[in-house]
Amino acid sequence: MNRHLTLLAAVAMSLFSISCDKDDTQSDPFISITTPSGVNPTSITIEATAYSQDFTINSNAAWRIEKQPATANWLTISPSEGSGDATIKVSALANEQATRIQAMLIFYSGDTKLNALTIIQNPANAYLNVDPAQPDTIPADSGDLVLNVSTNAGTWDAQITGENSEWLTEKERTETSITFTAAKSSSPTDLTAKVVFSLASNPNLTQEVEVVQEAQNAAFLIIDPTTPANIPMGGGDITLNINTNISDWDAAISGENSEWLTEKERTETSITFTAAANPNNAEQTATITFTSKEHPDFEETVTIKQNAKEAIYMDLTPEEEPYVITIDGGDLRLIVGTNATSWDAVISGENSEWLTEKERTETSITFTADANLTPDQLSATITFTTTEDDPDFEKVITINQEGLIADLLDIQFQEDGTAIDISPIHRNVETFEGPNFSTVYLDSYKRYAGRFSPAELATSISNGFLKVDYKGDEAYKNAIADGHSMEMLIMLNSDLKIGSEVKMFSSMQSGGTGFLLSKETNEFTFLPNIGGWKWCYSGVVPQKGVYYHVVGVWNKDAGKAYIYINGELKGETDASGDFSFPATDTCHWFCIGGDPSSETGTENCWIGDIGIARIYDKPLSDKQVAALYDMINE
Repeated sequence: MNRHLTLLAAVAMSLFSISCDKDDTQSDPFISITTPSGVNPTSITIEATAYSQDFTINSNAAWRIEKQPATANWLTISPSEGSGDATIKVSALANEQATRIQAMLIFYSGDTKLNALTIIQNPANAYLNVDPAQPDTIPADSGDLVLNVSTNAGTWDAQITGENSEWLTEKERTETSITFTAAKSSSPTDLTAKVVFSLASNPNLTQEVEVVQEAQNAAFLIIDPTTPANIPMGGGDITLNINTNISDWDAAISGENSEWLTEKERTETSITFTAAANPNNAEQTATITFTSKEHPDFEETVTIKQNAKEAIYMDLTPEEEPYVITIDGGDLRLIVGTNATSWDAVISGENSEWLTEKERTETSITFTADANLTPDQLSATITFTTTEDDPDFEKVITINQEGLIADLLDIQFQEDGTAIDISPIHRNVETFEGPNFSTVYLDSYKRYAGRFSPAELATSISNGFLKVDYKGDEAYKNAIADGHSMEMLIMLNSDLKIGSEVKMFSSMQSGGTGFLLSKETNEFTFLPNIGGWKWCYSGVVPQKGVYYHVVGVWNKDAGKAYIYINGELKGETDASGDFSFPATDTCHWFCIGGDPSSETGTENCWIGDIGIARIYDKPLSDKQVAALYDMINE
């Protein structure tokens, strides 16, 4: 008995489980669409005419309908969302195009796609209409004809056909119209042409329009060409073809100074004129007037022109006037483009001997210059002439050479105890005034110098020095970082101090560049930071009361640093790599009289005179350094 009860319980549990599984399946969301063509079709096709029909939805869930593409505005669904069973209205506008269109309705419950239905609408019948279908006759004296075109079948084309239809030409075309033009008729009978319109999408659908131009009954004379080409400057013949119904036509030449043109030959259907060579630089013009005694009111004119004598031109390449040769000298080659048979070039200008002609060909000329060892910009004028072709022709250019100037900094000390920058960029020079700084005139050098007199050599000071700030000036930094030179005229007015660096013109706080006296030997040293300090020693220890001309050069391309004393090279060292500026921008300034230690303080101070403090945006050569030394001693 117990065994039977257990078995019945197990069966009951199994049935219950099956029942539960069946209920779970039926609870999944579903949607069914009933259309006039059946239940759940994948697509339906409707006619091109307007359409409206109710569809039935059977569903056990909330639903919404999306249309793809969403831009298919010809198709609407209402409502587009709901819940459970419902009736929706599907409507379509009439399809006026000769192409089939379609859109898809997608049925969702939440984000789950439950069903889809594609609705396809048949195309409308293709049409091609031309208005007017029977255009008015074009007058014999010429005119335009506009035909309007409408179609629902895409791109259309139009072709002129018919024997001897060249009198009609297409003038302009838009998407919805085409314009034809007819020249003046010389025919005693009507002219006829046909225009055939066609469709690329439907070659069998065409429209044909007949175009007529009325016969010419009035007196006419048609000149061909109506706008003759210019007669060349060298002279020559020109023939005008005549189409006319006038038996006694005549032609006369008129116009101011028109004697350059004469009649050469005349037939019943043409007239030929001849022109001599044009000696002038201006175009010549003459008017030909056609008349008839039989028709006193008749007149036709045509203008004949002759080209001017060809003007001489000369183009130089490159076009960089004023042309510039660098301070280092070198060649300047100019390509000469001209229509002259020959040309010449002469160098002129006061003190222009610095520039000489190096080489000349038929199409180029090369000038050369030595290095400029003066602070002055040099200038020369080049005059190009073409005497053989045009004695009045002249083309003048200027060639300049840069002077040996300190283009990044050039300190000029003033009588009033201040200093200014006289370089082309005129940087601000800030004077930290105090009893430790003054200016003094140096008779030997015909210039003022700064006199620095702190209490002790190589100490830190807060006044009595000059500051030239370059913080935030990337152009200035780039100019220094790609190679530079520094120059100073300096005199020590103190006993030397072994074991301490002395800096007189520098920006060297954990990076930078400048001059110092080394603490071990007290010799003049140039010290740029190129991936680390590059010690360029001179071997020259300054004597108290003696002026020295000192130049430091860093040549990035050569990977070298040099130091010159009184115009002579005294030391060099390897200095390959990239330039490093001081570690903090508070020290991004040049100090004259020490080395920056903060925004307003300096250390390793100098005692003595500084008459020159200059920076150049380039590595100077041996000759240029020697020239600088000679200039300060002139």
